[in-house]
Amino acid sequence: MLALAGLPLFFLECSLGQFASLGPVSIWRILPLLQGVGVTMVVISTFVTIYYNVIIGYSLYYLFASFQSVLPWADCDPDWADDTCSKYPIVSDCNATWENGTVIHANYSWIVSHNLTCLNDTKSFAKTQVPSEQYWNKKVLQRSPGLDETGEVVWYLALCLLLSWLIVGVALFKGIKSSGKVVYFTAIFPYVVLIILLVRGVTLEGAREGIEYYIGNQSNFTKLMEAEVWKDAATQIFFSLSVAWGGLVALSSYNKFHNNCYSDAIFVCVINCLTSVFAGFAIFSILGHMAFMADKKVSEVVDSGFDLAFVAYPEALSKLPVAPLWSFLFFFMLLLLGLDSQFATIETITTTIQDSFPKVMKKMRVPVTLGLCMLLFLLGLVCVTQAGIYWVNLVDHFCAGWGILFAAVLELAGICWIYGGNRFIEDIEMMIGKKSFLFWLWWRICWFAVTPCLLLVSLPEQQNRSVGGGNMDGNANLGYQYGRSEHMSQGFQWERLRFPILQDISFIWSSECLLS
Repeated sequence: MLALAGLPLFFLECSLGQFASLGPVSIWRILPLLQGVGVTMVVISTFVTIYYNVIIGYSLYYLFASFQSVLPWADCDPDWADDTCSKYPIVSDCNATWENGTVIHANYSWIVSHNLTCLNDTKSFAKTQVPSEQYWNKKVLQRSPGLDETGEVVWYLALCLLLSWLIVGVALFKGIKSSGKVVYFTAIFPYVVLIILLVRGVTLEGAREGIEYYIGNQSNFTKLMEAEVWKDAATQIFFSLSVAWGGLVALSSYNKFHNNCYSDAIFVCVINCLTSVFAGFAIFSILGHMAFMADKKVSEVVDSGFDLAFVAYPEALSKLPVAPLWSFLFFFMLLLLGLDSQFATIETITTTIQDSFPKVMKKMRVPVTLGLCMLLFLLGLVCVTQAGIYWVNLVDHFCAGWGILFAAVLELAGICWIYGGNRFIEDIEMMIGKKSFLFWLWWRICWFAVTPCLLLVSLPEQQNRSVGGGNMDGNANLGYQYGRSEHMSQGFQWERLRFPILQDISFIWSSECLLS
């Protein structure tokens, strides 16, 4: 799917931005009829930017909370935990053999008080929640019952959100010149953390079971024969590479005209997928240890989206020796990855403003950038209320879904069928040099037919998810269910925090390479 959908679109957008040196809206001067495609990309990116920094704020909160000798979610604290909070499974009742040989069913406390033993496979467990889950819902989010009960602004999350916007504003106040320097650290250091987590993870008991669940004996490879899986794979690789968000066009517009955007596209896409696979090993080795400690199957502790990043994984980290260190490294990594993605998205918006008002941006780039960050901070305050998590899920589900796929289809149709695919290839050859007919044969096949067809097939599935894909009771992982149809895909789901961020390491890293 990388070769059929992701890479063709990635190469197209990099080439388009580099050739015209314009942002995602102004680029459509080549085809004014479809200028709305660029506007769609920027509008969706703006909505996503608002809540995306909220997620970075969550990471900051957990990062600060890690500076304690005992992690606060390691135990059930009476200040926020209720009666259902428990570190271990609680047996409620079971079957046992009475004195006369008859089998009885009784409350577990009664069984224990009479010195009886539960028969195998007859235990029923009470419904409990691990401390990390209640810490997330009751302490961090102070989650309200529903979207209709906004509640108060959670002040410490609001401060974390403000801090995250200050970091973004300081890093971007001079545009590409300032962010490019910051990215050297924020894009490369997470690899160091991933290697540390992987080395630690594979040395833990139960790590093998986690890795085998991820990609091994416990993976259901027969799922690869199902068309639904490949449809999910196409959708996942599409979001993973961040195509059709406008960021690729915006960042590529700063390239030198004769930069080899072809080799850049190949390099970034390959690194992206390798990073995703590598991250899966780091994550599932520790989740395997968590399953081993809890005497559960790996499938019972694996989750996706927020529940993976802020419940399951913190729970696993809390059980490790020197837990605060591992927690700090993990959330520091999430923070850096989130900032990488945010830099690209904000740069997309500021590039659009610069194309529309070049004289204003030349004189007032700093005030405009900082003003934009402040405006987006104010708009994001609704996401740090007690009902904020519902707003985050809602925006992610409806903005980061089929609308982007539809924009990509129109983008391909406009460039290849109206502007002219052969004409576009001639434009690319002006930048990277003349290529043979065979060189372009694959790209023609993908751009003209294969890639748009794959996206059109994926569109109905995305629409179904948007219309009926879950409830808003706070337990639904709206917008985070791509690729849930087989075990292997769960290794990639943690990217979809949007945190498509492991792929954004390579994306932003490459962007800096392109700009150098």
